[in-house]
Amino acid sequence: SVLALLQTNLLLYLVFSFIGVFAGFFVLILAGILLQQSTGSDLENAKPEDVQALFTAMLQTPFGLVLILVALAALGALVFVALRLVTCGAATVDRGKVQVFSTWGLTRGSVIKLGLASLATHALQFLIACVVWSAASRALPEFLRSGLTAFALLPFFAAGQGLAHTAYQRLKS
Repeated sequence: SVLALLQTNLLLYLVFSFIGVFAGFFVLILAGILLQQSTGSDLENAKPEDVQALFTAMLQTPFGLVLILVALAALGALVFVALRLVTCGAATVDRGKVQVFSTWGLTRGSVIKLGLASLATHALQFLIACVVWSAASRALPEFLRSGLTAFALLPFFAAGQGLAHTAYQRLKS
């Protein structure tokens, strides 16, 4: 059923949001450690503007390169896992029991195709929602802005459902 697929995929979006925040937290901790090491000074009492300037300067050093590479690796890992698990929501609904890593093999050899399909089905819709939010943030009160942004994200979720269902149907056979 469409509702069961929606619920399953919304849960997956939530799980990946938590994982993304967790990964981002560790990248930010690494940024603080690298900034501290690159400056060699105590930043505890520094002004935010000074920290920002030091951070910008650090990005042009080997410390910055390490931070950028770690951030890209974390993002790449999240995207890779998301693409490998894109069919688990549809498989869960189809098989009537939770399917997470059992669907991993379905996407073997299809990650690039799924990545391109995800860009086509998700990136544009997410960009539109961001533009709506940006425009609404200047013109509308908070409660209307949140509602309008949630409404603008509906195509993003619908595209995810379509991608998950279509990919599962094509890859399971």
